[in-house]
Amino acid sequence: MEGFKTRVESWDDFSPLKHVIVGRADHTCIPPSEPATEAKVPEDSDMRGMWGPRPLETVEKANLQLDLLGKTREKRGYGVDRPNPLPLRGTRR
Repeated sequence: MEGFKTRVESWDDFSPLKHVIVGRADHTCIPPSEPATEAKVPEDSDMRGMWGPRPLETVEKANLQLDLLGKTREKRGYGVDRPNPLPLRGTRR
């Protein structure tokens, strides 16, 4: 969309919301294990020791929750933008 510019402004943390962006869980990944993330993943988590694309079941559940969040915001009068999912383009090393 050449020439199309969207202006996003937020002047403070206290004004009522008028518009929100609700993302999507498509193509999300579990980060590789490293000291900073290891401390945040519970010992009994299925995620421990895994990395790479998230299982489809968890992505679908997350998308259902995000869809509900977007619909709830719309019912309450907020503008809601939902970005298109970006495809995973390979791994970075």
